[in-house]
Amino acid sequence: MMKKWELPYLKVCLLLSLVILSFVFAMFQGGFVSWFLFASFFPFALYIFMLMLYPFKKMKVHRTFHQREYHSGDEILVEIMIERKSKWPLLYLVMEDLIPPALMPNGRNSSKQLSFFVFRQSLKLSYRLPLVMRGEHVFQGIRLTTGDLLGFYVKKETFTCQDVLLIYPSYKRVEASQIEPLFEAGKQTAVYRRHPITSIISGVRQYMPGDGLSRIHWKATARKHEIMTKEFEERKSQDVMIIMDQRESPIFEEMVAFVASLSRAMLLQGIGVGFAGSHFGQAAVTIGKGEVQKRKIFYQLALITEKGSEVNVSSRFRGMGGDTMFFVVTAQLTEELLSLLRIWKGGGEVTIFLMQSVPKHEGNEEGSIEAKRRGMTCHMLFATDWKSKMKEEM
Repeated sequence: MMKKWELPYLKVCLLLSLVILSFVFAMFQGGFVSWFLFASFFPFALYIFMLMLYPFKKMKVHRTFHQREYHSGDEILVEIMIERKSKWPLLYLVMEDLIPPALMPNGRNSSKQLSFFVFRQSLKLSYRLPLVMRGEHVFQGIRLTTGDLLGFYVKKETFTCQDVLLIYPSYKRVEASQIEPLFEAGKQTAVYRRHPITSIISGVRQYMPGDGLSRIHWKATARKHEIMTKEFEERKSQDVMIIMDQRESPIFEEMVAFVASLSRAMLLQGIGVGFAGSHFGQAAVTIGKGEVQKRKIFYQLALITEKGSEVNVSSRFRGMGGDTMFFVVTAQLTEELLSLLRIWKGGGEVTIFLMQSVPKHEGNEEGSIEAKRRGMTCHMLFATDWKSKMKEEM
């Protein structure tokens, strides 16, 4: 069996033999036809020999993405810039970006492009990746291929051009009025409020420009003969730790999209939010606020994966204190999971968001009733409301 490295040398020997044979034939045979055959074949042979000596490895290739952040379902525009010092003409050039398999759902590499008669020292090519998937994707390199028009000699070179592309989960914009009912926990007061609680008066002060008429304390105004306004005590909202069940589920991506939307909506309202996957392998994001916290949570959501079918809810959240409320997002509410969640009842309230693909799933309905019996709030969600753009296209 012939080895791969032996084939180019065999082609060189064969090409050289054909040139010599055509020349010998023209010398001995003579005439217009024999010399015409030699003259026709010689330019192709000369180009191939020159192409063999062409410094293909000295080309510079780099990849450019037009945005810094992408979300699942977005379309990505990628530009490839090829630069070289030599002006040697290339009859054709094939560019192929080594796209990660996760970004090729149908197995077809959409980056492959063919350019004829390349004379320029710089060449810019572009391609699009439609509906990219959530996750961390590593682009390893770019492969360039050229050769002669007869296909006798092919020259390939793979250029190292590593880029890491992080695709964040998709999310839906959730208004405060839409998520407020989700924070009602039975007899417990809601942990989420759009405005500061103004029912508790802590004192009075002199009127300042901008104070509303509803804040005027009329009794104090009459007593002191100057306008006085009320001061209210603002109650702190509870911190929330979101825990996502990482067991295998056909609606796993919908759960990720819901967690992304929920955490983003709460952070915009100034609520402290933390996040962790149910399994120990997933790093936990401690409770925090602001844009930086959103980036931390979205980064973990971009990397989170399914971890088998066993329940493995970490015990690291025990003892976090009564000010922390746990939001557990799951698609399978089993007896085993409920037993593990009950451990946290001493540290804080547990609210379960149960996502289902089929409305009124019998097993989930029974689990929801059992969760309420054990003092946990359970909200039912439908996967169709959180389906990503990619799944809608498939």
